[in-house]
Amino acid sequence: MHRYPANNGFTIVELLVVVSIIVLLLAILLPSMSRAREVSRRAVCAAQLHQLGVGQLEYASDNFNTWAFGSPSQMLTDRAGATNTPGVWSIWKKNLYNKGINDGWHGNGVLYHEKYLNDGRVFYCPSWKHPYYEYLSTDPDKNGWPVNSDPWATGQDGVRQTYHYRNTLDKRSGFRGRPPHLNLDRGHIPVMADGFARTTGSPDFWTIPGVTNHHVEGYNVMFIDTSVVWRDDRDARIGDLLLPHTGWNLLELAWQEYFTDGF
Repeated sequence: MHRYPANNGFTIVELLVVVSIIVLLLAILLPSMSRAREVSRRAVCAAQLHQLGVGQLEYASDNFNTWAFGSPSQMLTDRAGATNTPGVWSIWKKNLYNKGINDGWHGNGVLYHEKYLNDGRVFYCPSWKHPYYEYLSTDPDKNGWPVNSDPWATGQDGVRQTYHYRNTLDKRSGFRGRPPHLNLDRGHIPVMADGFARTTGSPDFWTIPGVTNHHVEGYNVMFIDTSVVWRDDRDARIGDLLLPHTGWNLLELAWQEYFTDGF
């Protein structure tokens, strides 16, 4: 009688079962891994907002308890004498009259110019996905952080961050508004957040809310005491508003109605 050697290999059916199990496990695990990465990025984002707040507190201690001026609280004039009000994303603008004082920097950008911060990465949310406003941008037309940290050298028109800085406190008719002030404002006042206005610099900027480009489900919001909280917006109450990046009155209403007391 012949003895046949035992077959220790897998059959096609067994291999297909193993592959199916692996595919199923990946389908289950990958969303969880992606979610974990986003939670980690959200934590880094919150830490960066806190760092910006600490920088503003240090700046305020040297400047009569007032945080740095930006749009629209600061009247910026270009070299032709025209009023220039960069949008809410802006931290540097070319050819402003105040070159030599702030060298074109305003808002949070003043913190970098005055050495309260020394790393441009703090201006950029790690979840940011839009091709414009990136850290170490190689394209000067996209208004990101310049590769050598000197936008004058790269020939850029502007530099924009991915966060919004509130310079519209007390905004009303005939008054441009003001930046946060430590004697006038208290800890419950929101002063910075993930970008929530429409983005600019792309063909579809009129239809893209800022939240589309970062956490999608909501915003990190920082208060004047530098505490940071998460505001959920999965129902897109802010995103659907499509707030313009220079619509100062509308932006101030968003700060008051959506971020101060939550949704």
